Amino acid sequence: MPRLAAVVSNAAPAALATPAPCTNEPGPRAPAPRTRAQRDASRRNGARSRGPATEAGRQRSSRNGHRHGLRGRAPVLSADDARGLAASRADLLRRWPVATPVERHWLERLAACHLRQQKLEAIEFLVMDAFLFDADEPDAPEAKPRLPSLATLLRYRRQVAREMEEAGGNLHRLIDGRPGRAGGTDEPEGGEEDEGEADADGRDDDEADAAFCTDEPGPEAARAVLPGPVFPDPRRD
Repeated sequence: MPRLAAVVSNAAPAALATPAPCTNEPGPRAPAPRTRAQRDASRRNGARSRGPATEAGRQRSSRNGHRHGLRGRAPVLSADDARGLAASRADLLRRWPVATPVERHWLERLAACHLRQQKLEAIEFLVMDAFLFDADEPDAPEAKPRLPSLATLLRYRRQVAREMEEAGGNLHRLIDGRPGRAGGTDEPEGGEEDEGEADADGRDDDEADAAFCTDEPGPEAARAVLPGPVFPDPRRD
């Protein structure tokens, strides 16, 4: 009996094992190396290729790796972005007319930061739509591939906010430090204006108080009329 049990136990795994499916298809083979003629033909085709023929095609090809343009060294502006940048620049010039190239530099930086903030908000809306809507729903927006994450957008927003604060602070300091702008304004201070008004009237504050007359009796008149002190001392009671 022990010998029979050993035979059964050894045969059980083999009986329970799933047999491998048998097919007549050949297995995967390694690709054959290219011949010398194929390599020469590939070189000739590559030498004849000059890329896009038109200027618009070359511009599209140069932006093949463009994702969102928030961290690129060279700004990639569409027609709408260029109009928005020009509008921001014109508004800033109305508020702060620049007079030097350095002031112009910081104003341009400030306008670019405004444009980047607007682009970040637009991309953030797209990311939120991708989270809130299911792709299978009929009202779901079109899929926008290669969108950054919310954490990435938050990091970009913090960096743009720091750059905007730096550009605005430098622009303010340059404008306030112009010759003839004491304290950042051209208006006279309040003390000088008050002194000018007093000199124009020809009277000081004491004379003005003396000229202000009422019919109410003063403290001395009240003491002469009342029998006792005006404010009796409670300690005497």
